[in-house]
Amino acid sequence: MHTPRARELKRSGPWAVIGVVAFLLSGLAPAGGAQETPPGAAGSGTVVPAAVVAAPVFAGERIVLTAEQASGGKMMKSPAGALFGVTLDKSCEGNFKKLSDACIEWKPTAPLPAGWWHGIVQSNFRAGYANRDFGIQLMSGQNPSVPVAPNFINWEKDKPQIFEFWIYASEPATAVRIQPTGDLWRWNHTWPVSQITLEHKTPAALTTADAVALDLPVQADGSIPLPMELPPGNWSMAGVVKSAGAATVAGGDQRVIRLPLAVDRYKRPATVYFFADSTVRKIVSSPGLYAKPVLLRHNIIRPSAALTSTDVLTVTVDPARAESARLVLTGAGLTGEPPGFPLLPRGLKTAVLTTWDDGKPEDLRCAEILNKYGYHPSFFLNQDAPAMKFLDKLEALNVEVGSHCYHHPSLYAIPPPKAVEECVEMRKVLEKALGHPVISFGYPNGYSPAYDVDGDYVLRAVKAAGYWSGRTTWSKAETVESYTDLAIMAPDGFFGNAKDLERVWGETRAKEGGVFYFWGHSWQIGKTDEQWKKFEDFVAQFARQPDAWYPSQGEFSLWLWARKNVQVAVESQSPGKVTVKLSRPWLHPYLSAKCPLSLKLPAGAEKAVWNGRELPVVNGFVELPWPAAEAGASK
Repeated sequence: MHTPRARELKRSGPWAVIGVVAFLLSGLAPAGGAQETPPGAAGSGTVVPAAVVAAPVFAGERIVLTAEQASGGKMMKSPAGALFGVTLDKSCEGNFKKLSDACIEWKPTAPLPAGWWHGIVQSNFRAGYANRDFGIQLMSGQNPSVPVAPNFINWEKDKPQIFEFWIYASEPATAVRIQPTGDLWRWNHTWPVSQITLEHKTPAALTTADAVALDLPVQADGSIPLPMELPPGNWSMAGVVKSAGAATVAGGDQRVIRLPLAVDRYKRPATVYFFADSTVRKIVSSPGLYAKPVLLRHNIIRPSAALTSTDVLTVTVDPARAESARLVLTGAGLTGEPPGFPLLPRGLKTAVLTTWDDGKPEDLRCAEILNKYGYHPSFFLNQDAPAMKFLDKLEALNVEVGSHCYHHPSLYAIPPPKAVEECVEMRKVLEKALGHPVISFGYPNGYSPAYDVDGDYVLRAVKAAGYWSGRTTWSKAETVESYTDLAIMAPDGFFGNAKDLERVWGETRAKEGGVFYFWGHSWQIGKTDEQWKKFEDFVAQFARQPDAWYPSQGEFSLWLWARKNVQVAVESQSPGKVTVKLSRPWLHPYLSAKCPLSLKLPAGAEKAVWNGRELPVVNGFVELPWPAAEAGASK
């Protein structure tokens, strides 16, 4: 095995490609024919169609798959004629009936036997990083595959490009594939593979440094027989779930991880993530839960230095410190009924939110357009994001700056302590740069729960870091009353998926207190003025609605917090006057100034005096700025 080297690879979530293909395909080569590698692509050379030669043969417990024996892809060679390997790019599109069929495939002369396989992937391409967003797959049972991108962590420019893995197949395999994941056509080409060697042998032992995939049958009693003790670390288990239930993972330390399992509404294999502190010895699911065998995957843990800054997180709320202020209502025929919170401030019908990830240079132009149309967008940044250099300009455009983790990891695919570090340290970085609390978070690559012996450690990490909300990439129409856990906010979709969002907009507008939420990446809007004009037209259609509210994710969270935590109590009453006391926990002054406090007044109320100052009553509503002088006071 090669010594792993720490490297954080930023990868877009599953929604990142929807609706933006049109922006990106214009720069790719037409299908068919030879082409020079585009300027700026990793490496250089001429690609020529792959030639199919004699099929590979399994002999002596070993089979060697060469680039020349592959079908579906194309050969990539250097200008001098040296072979880089077989690759996939857009010009291969004509080889398949549909894009989802795209793969590079080897078909042996006879099926490969079931059992353990040790694989070594080699490439003659040494020019730099290339797209490794694909899996090495045996076409057997549930087609076990090892994803390359999250596990190939030791590559270095101008060094041999070698990737090792283990696969356990419960049935004979008819083919071997390189199966792309994500959107292949965004890339100039995949990492060219010159040779794959597969050896049919059982490992003496597996370690945390091994990339592993296992295709395992499920017994009638729900038990999943393991071929050997499996290593600690980050695991995923995927299978078609027939009904809601659970599985348990028993470790060498005798502790148990409980995995809740739900039915996927699209009947896709449901994937559950977990982290084992010790070796995995036993997995048992509810009887009859799985319709087919399951696929277990173990990813290599990326070594990285601990993130241990001495900065301290800002305290945002102190429940032990009470604040209060008084509202005096006067009018005619008051019954003593207190004012109440509407679904949205000022009784508005719809909340419109938008968030943007990764902190790229294009964020500034995106923010200018959104500000022009009255949005208060939230932009989520990593520590090395270019936008870290113009935070003041973003905030001047009514932007909320939030966290997207220190690096850009999938929190469900890293150990629990690293998940906490990623969330905590980025909040520290932002609060130090901005000089005020940061309460909003965007999950890199979306939210998926991941479990250890104490439960969902992904959600636990976000809450431990003190964020009030975390945006994921689910598509889900919501109303204000739907939010029960602020650490998960599900938007309606990616901005490029315009037609679906227009449909959801209509559905949301029909609800009282509906929440319409779209998100994106500014760098995917485009490069030309025409593409930016298209984006401006898109955001304009939802903007400036007189009965809509346009908060940031943080402002929306503050509103929900106020509705839950501000107590309204009548202190005295008469037909012409009612005195109301409002109480709440101490809230950081920066957040207090941004916290909406909007009340619907009772019938008959004509005038409202708040903390000694008369405030305007508009359509029966009053907006209350919490008295700054009272911050931290107890009454």
